[in-house]
Amino acid sequence: MRCSQLRSFKLAELRQDLTTGIEQIDRGQSTEYNQDTLHELFDEIRTQGRSNLERSE
Repeated sequence: MRCSQLRSFKLAELRQDLTTGIEQIDRGQSTEYNQDTLHELFDEIRTQGRSNLERSE
């Protein structure tokens, strides 16, 4: 695949991902975070990652 074709393909994928994300936001399928709640998200990610590691060992 030529470089320009690959770039076009990646841009098309990105546009589709953005469209999907915007549609999810419009349907209320999103979570808004701020400085006060962002640490909760990081804690959830950390806990889930550690749990996944324990199961894979």
